[in-house]
Amino acid sequence: MPVASAALSVSVAVERKLKTPYWKTMLLIGAALVAFDAWGVAVVGIRNWDALYIYPAFFVAWGAVLAAALKAFSRIGRVNALVLFSQMMDASQTFIGVSLFGYAQQMPVVSGLKYLAGAWAIFPLKLGLSAVILYAVDKYAGNEEYGNWIKLAIIILGMPMGFRGMLRVAMGV
Repeated sequence: MPVASAALSVSVAVERKLKTPYWKTMLLIGAALVAFDAWGVAVVGIRNWDALYIYPAFFVAWGAVLAAALKAFSRIGRVNALVLFSQMMDASQTFIGVSLFGYAQQMPVVSGLKYLAGAWAIFPLKLGLSAVILYAVDKYAGNEEYGNWIKLAIIILGMPMGFRGMLRVAMGV
């Protein structure tokens, strides 16, 4: 999150100074960071190719489920569906890493939940908690723009973690 906050701060400063929309600077910074990460993957190498098949399968499955839910229940909204998708990506990386590749969960609450109910319990926990938070944001945010900023922060906390987990397992680190 500190990198995203710094990138956003720089982007807003550039927008004010040069009148360039902030999202263009954010896109440029993000592309540079992705290129740096791709270079790191190329240097370290892929050691576990199975991860590159299993994770995307889960991501696509969650995408299909949430797309169907969005179609069936239009009041969910696209941004809320994206928030849920990002959190399900994070839950998928936790589940797959712990269940299939022998990684340990570092968060005490999730680790305890895994011990009590199994690693799959992360899915209803994250889905339910995300739904409650989205309900609260939609109801109490005050205005749509402020609510969308909160949702962007939630997306940033979920989606990158899903990709990071996939790459960590794939690279064997």
